[in-house]
Amino acid sequence: MIVHNKGDFVRSQGGVRLIPGVNNITDGEWAIFKADSLNQELIDDGEIVAQEIDGKAKTLADLNNGEAAALIKDTFDLNLLASLLKEEEAGKNRKSVLDIISKQAATIEKEIEEAKKKAKEGDDNE
Repeated sequence: MIVHNKGDFVRSQGGVRLIPGVNNITDGEWAIFKADSLNQELIDDGEIVAQEIDGKAKTLADLNNGEAAALIKDTFDLNLLASLLKEEEAGKNRKSVLDIISKQAATIEKEIEEAKKKAKEGDDNE
């Protein structure tokens, strides 16, 4: 199940952790998370949003291009992006969605490489 933490803080309950941005958790984990009254307030306020229809998990294919793009642009987990890419390729295979996933993954990979380079430069200066 795709769950979007639109807030700035990690939210957790019963071993279920939602980092800011998009998360992929099981239906069981979602049930644990939303059972907490404080988390339910975050859900009611729209800070935590589960992608579901009639209580069943939505897939990327259930989202229109705009909804998919918004979620992807707030996804910072490379493994989740790879999973979404495979899901999209096997599903609707929309070029615009595939391009957004690839662009987001490339941006994150570039940031990781730049951070590694800065860390190495810092180590070399010591």
